[in-house]
Amino acid sequence: MALIKAMGEELRLTSGLKGLDPQFHRRLLVRVLFSTFEAFAFHLKQRTLEAGNAGGIQFSQTEQRKLTETKIVERPDGSTEERSFFLKSQDNLAFAVAIYSRVMGVEPPPAFPAEAMSTGIAVRHRLTHPKSAAAFMIQDSEAQAIVRLAEWFKVAYQWSSSAELASIERIRKEMSTSIQNQIATIRAAQDDHKA
Repeated sequence: MALIKAMGEELRLTSGLKGLDPQFHRRLLVRVLFSTFEAFAFHLKQRTLEAGNAGGIQFSQTEQRKLTETKIVERPDGSTEERSFFLKSQDNLAFAVAIYSRVMGVEPPPAFPAEAMSTGIAVRHRLTHPKSAAAFMIQDSEAQAIVRLAEWFKVAYQWSSSAELASIERIRKEMSTSIQNQIATIRAAQDDHKA
Protein backbone atom coordinates (compact mmCIF):
# COMPACT_ATOMS: atom_id res chain seq x y z
CA MET A 1 0.00 0.00 0.00
CA ALA A 2 3.03 2.31 0.31
CA LEU A 3 2.99 3.02 -3.43
CA ILE A 4 -0.72 3.79 -3.44
CA LYS A 5 -0.38 5.97 -0.36
CA ALA A 6 2.47 7.90 -2.01
CA MET A 7 0.49 8.37 -5.21
CA GLY A 8 -2.59 9.47 -3.27
CA GLU A 9 -0.45 12.04 -1.44
CA GLU A 10 0.99 13.20 -4.77
CA LEU A 11 -2.52 13.66 -6.11
CA ARG A 12 -3.63 15.49 -2.94
CA LEU A 13 -0.64 17.83 -3.05
CA THR A 14 -1.09 18.51 -6.75
CA SER A 15 -4.77 19.30 -6.30
CA GLY A 16 -4.00 21.65 -3.43
CA LEU A 17 -1.31 23.69 -5.16
CA LYS A 18 -2.10 27.39 -5.28
CA GLY A 19 -0.74 30.28 -7.33
CA LEU A 20 0.09 28.26 -10.44
CA ASP A 21 -0.89 29.13 -13.95
CA PRO A 22 -4.32 27.44 -14.31
CA GLN A 23 -3.39 25.61 -17.52
CA PHE A 24 -0.13 24.36 -16.01
CA HIS A 25 -2.03 23.20 -12.94
CA ARG A 26 -4.53 21.30 -15.10
CA ARG A 27 -1.74 19.63 -17.09
CA LEU A 28 0.07 18.65 -13.91
CA LEU A 29 -3.11 17.19 -12.45
CA VAL A 30 -3.71 15.08 -15.59
CA ARG A 31 -0.18 13.69 -15.48
CA VAL A 32 -0.32 12.88 -11.76
CA LEU A 33 -3.82 11.40 -11.96
CA PHE A 34 -2.97 9.01 -14.78
CA SER A 35 0.29 8.00 -13.08
CA THR A 36 -1.80 7.26 -10.01
CA PHE A 37 -4.18 5.11 -12.06
CA GLU A 38 -1.22 3.11 -13.39
CA ALA A 39 0.16 2.61 -9.88
CA PHE A 40 -3.29 1.65 -8.57
CA ALA A 41 -3.81 -0.95 -11.30
CA PHE A 42 -0.32 -2.35 -10.67
CA HIS A 43 -1.00 -2.58 -6.94
CA LEU A 44 -4.36 -4.31 -7.41
CA LYS A 45 -2.82 -6.85 -9.78
CA GLN A 46 0.08 -7.56 -7.42
CA ARG A 47 -2.30 -8.08 -4.50
CA THR A 48 -4.47 -10.29 -6.70
CA LEU A 49 -1.46 -12.47 -7.54
CA GLU A 50 -0.42 -12.67 -3.87
CA ALA A 51 -3.90 -13.48 -2.60
CA GLY A 52 -4.59 -15.85 -5.48
CA ASN A 53 -1.37 -17.78 -4.96
CA ALA A 54 -1.94 -17.95 -1.19
CA GLY A 55 -5.51 -19.16 -1.76
CA GLY A 56 -4.63 -21.69 -4.45
CA ILE A 57 -6.57 -19.83 -7.13
CA GLN A 58 -5.77 -20.83 -10.69
CA PHE A 59 -5.73 -17.99 -13.19
CA SER A 60 -6.42 -18.53 -16.87
CA GLN A 61 -3.55 -18.02 -19.27
CA THR A 62 -5.06 -14.71 -20.39
CA GLU A 63 -5.54 -13.55 -16.79
CA GLN A 64 -1.97 -14.53 -15.91
CA ARG A 65 -0.64 -12.59 -18.91
CA LYS A 66 -2.65 -9.50 -17.96
CA LEU A 67 -1.70 -9.77 -14.28
CA THR A 68 2.01 -9.98 -15.02
CA GLU A 69 1.98 -8.00 -18.28
CA THR A 70 4.23 -10.63 -19.84
CA LYS A 71 3.77 -13.00 -22.72
CA ILE A 72 5.73 -15.89 -24.18
CA VAL A 73 6.97 -15.22 -27.70
CA GLU A 74 8.44 -17.83 -30.00
CA ARG A 75 11.71 -16.86 -31.67
CA PRO A 76 12.53 -17.78 -35.28
CA ASP A 77 14.82 -20.58 -34.01
CA GLY A 78 11.92 -22.19 -32.13
CA SER A 79 13.02 -21.14 -28.66
CA THR A 80 10.78 -18.94 -26.55
CA GLU A 81 11.29 -15.84 -24.48
CA GLU A 82 9.18 -13.87 -22.06
CA ARG A 83 8.43 -10.29 -23.10
CA SER A 84 6.72 -7.42 -21.38
CA PHE A 85 3.70 -5.74 -22.89
CA PHE A 86 1.41 -2.98 -21.71
CA LEU A 87 -2.35 -2.90 -21.55
CA LYS A 88 -4.17 0.28 -22.46
CA SER A 89 -4.76 2.34 -19.32
CA GLN A 90 -8.54 2.07 -19.41
CA ASP A 91 -8.48 -1.69 -20.03
CA ASN A 92 -5.77 -2.25 -17.43
CA LEU A 93 -7.65 -0.38 -14.72
CA ALA A 94 -10.97 -2.10 -15.46
CA PHE A 95 -9.29 -5.54 -15.51
CA ALA A 96 -7.36 -4.87 -12.27
CA VAL A 97 -10.49 -3.79 -10.40
CA ALA A 98 -12.55 -6.73 -11.69
CA ILE A 99 -10.04 -9.48 -10.95
CA TYR A 100 -9.10 -8.02 -7.57
CA SER A 101 -12.81 -7.96 -6.65
CA ARG A 102 -13.21 -11.58 -7.67
CA VAL A 103 -10.14 -12.90 -5.86
CA MET A 104 -10.72 -10.85 -2.71
CA GLY A 105 -14.40 -11.81 -2.68
CA VAL A 106 -15.71 -8.24 -2.56
CA GLU A 107 -18.19 -6.28 -4.64
CA PRO A 108 -16.41 -3.99 -7.09
CA PRO A 109 -16.67 -0.24 -6.68
CA PRO A 110 -18.79 1.75 -9.11
CA ALA A 111 -17.18 1.70 -12.55
CA PHE A 112 -15.12 4.71 -13.49
CA PRO A 113 -17.11 7.20 -15.57
CA ALA A 114 -16.40 5.92 -19.08
CA GLU A 115 -16.96 9.22 -20.88
CA ALA A 116 -14.73 11.08 -18.43
CA MET A 117 -12.08 8.37 -18.81
CA SER A 118 -12.18 8.65 -22.61
CA THR A 119 -11.83 12.42 -22.33
CA GLY A 120 -9.00 12.11 -19.82
CA ILE A 121 -7.11 9.61 -21.95
CA ALA A 122 -7.45 11.86 -24.97
CA VAL A 123 -6.10 14.81 -22.97
CA ARG A 124 -3.22 12.76 -21.59
CA HIS A 125 -2.38 11.52 -25.09
CA ARG A 126 -2.48 15.06 -26.44
CA LEU A 127 -0.17 16.27 -23.64
CA THR A 128 2.22 13.37 -24.09
CA HIS A 129 2.36 13.68 -27.88
CA PRO A 130 1.75 17.37 -28.60
CA LYS A 131 1.44 18.42 -32.23
CA SER A 132 0.99 22.14 -31.55
CA ALA A 133 1.04 24.68 -28.72
CA ALA A 134 -2.75 24.41 -28.62
CA ALA A 135 -2.37 20.78 -27.49
CA PHE A 136 -1.41 22.10 -24.05
CA MET A 137 -4.70 23.92 -23.55
CA ILE A 138 -7.20 21.98 -21.43
CA GLN A 139 -10.77 23.13 -21.87
CA ASP A 140 -13.15 23.60 -18.92
CA SER A 141 -15.21 20.55 -19.95
CA GLU A 142 -12.03 18.45 -20.07
CA ALA A 143 -10.99 19.73 -16.63
CA GLN A 144 -14.42 18.76 -15.29
CA ALA A 145 -13.92 15.24 -16.66
CA ILE A 146 -10.57 15.04 -14.87
CA VAL A 147 -12.24 16.12 -11.62
CA ARG A 148 -14.85 13.35 -12.05
CA LEU A 149 -12.02 10.82 -12.51
CA ALA A 150 -10.27 12.09 -9.38
CA GLU A 151 -13.54 11.75 -7.46
CA TRP A 152 -13.92 8.18 -8.74
CA PHE A 153 -10.38 7.38 -7.63
CA LYS A 154 -11.15 8.59 -4.12
CA VAL A 155 -14.04 6.10 -3.95
CA ALA A 156 -11.94 3.30 -5.52
CA TYR A 157 -9.09 3.94 -3.10
CA GLN A 158 -11.46 3.70 -0.11
CA TRP A 159 -12.93 0.52 -1.60
CA SER A 160 -9.52 -1.15 -1.92
CA SER A 161 -8.55 -0.08 1.61
CA SER A 162 -11.77 -1.58 2.97
CA ALA A 163 -11.17 -4.78 0.99
CA GLU A 164 -7.69 -5.09 2.49
CA LEU A 165 -9.04 -4.62 6.02
CA ALA A 166 -11.75 -7.22 5.36
CA SER A 167 -9.10 -9.62 4.06
CA ILE A 168 -7.00 -9.15 7.19
CA GLU A 169 -10.04 -9.77 9.39
CA ARG A 170 -10.96 -12.90 7.40
CA ILE A 171 -7.40 -14.25 7.75
CA ARG A 172 -7.42 -13.43 11.48
CA LYS A 173 -10.64 -15.39 11.96
CA GLU A 174 -9.36 -18.34 9.91
CA MET A 175 -6.12 -18.42 11.93
CA SER A 176 -8.03 -18.23 15.21
CA THR A 177 -10.30 -21.10 14.17
CA SER A 178 -7.33 -23.15 12.99
CA ILE A 179 -5.47 -22.61 16.26
CA GLN A 180 -8.57 -23.51 18.30
CA ASN A 181 -8.99 -26.70 16.25
CA GLN A 182 -5.33 -27.62 16.80
CA ILE A 183 -5.68 -27.05 20.54
CA ALA A 184 -8.80 -29.24 20.61
CA THR A 185 -6.98 -31.98 18.67
CA ILE A 186 -4.02 -31.89 21.07
CA ARG A 187 -6.30 -31.99 24.12
CA ALA A 188 -8.28 -34.90 22.66
CA ALA A 189 -5.04 -36.78 21.99
CA GLN A 190 -3.90 -36.13 25.57
CA ASP A 191 -7.25 -37.35 26.95
CA ASP A 192 -7.03 -40.52 24.83
CA HIS A 193 -3.48 -41.11 26.06
CA LYS A 194 -4.58 -40.76 29.72
CA ALA A 195 -7.45 -43.19 29.25
